[in-house]
Amino acid sequence: MDTPPDPSEGSFALEAAVWIMVALAEEPKHGYAIMRDIQNLGGFSMRPGTLYAALARMERADPGWAKVLSHLADTGPSVADDVEVELGLKHKELRSLRSPLQRCGALVARSVVLPAESGDGHVHRSELARFDQAYPQPSGKPLDIVALMGAALRAAVLAPEKDLVRWFSWRWLLPADLAEQLIDRGVAVRPAGGWLAAPPPA
Repeated sequence: MDTPPDPSEGSFALEAAVWIMVALAEEPKHGYAIMRDIQNLGGFSMRPGTLYAALARMERADPGWAKVLSHLADTGPSVADDVEVELGLKHKELRSLRSPLQRCGALVARSVVLPAESGDGHVHRSELARFDQAYPQPSGKPLDIVALMGAALRAAVLAPEKDLVRWFSWRWLLPADLAEQLIDRGVAVRPAGGWLAAPPPA
């Protein structure tokens, strides 16, 4: 199994920044409290040097991420159009802020149907929520990474076996025998060498 990457390096830097913002969203905290919250929320340890390097990088980066997360912490889940108005953002600006936050799971969007302003019909909008607002109660169960990968494979239907480890950035959580565990649980079949597929419906 891989060891966790240094969150200050490479593609993991974005996720480190998001975890720090989530930890800081409720109130200002010192470094130890941020590291403790990341350990409790994310299940991984961040070294002090990594934390302070990531904080410095975030200060130089677009402050919009923290602005969106803090706003949702104050207002609760909100329709994207309302967030744009309340934060004075253009549609394109909010979309560019949302994208990395949603990819990391810090921000959750769901479709909502609202009555049209004209009174006739309805409109579809996106409601935005922080992860802790969308899922306020932890399951209390440990993460079943094999079940999660099985669900991802069902969504993909068919995938090269070697690609499964690229689907998520937390590769160190994946067991070395992931393909065999998926097959043993009956959530995958190997239709040809090097390929995995969701089993046919029963």
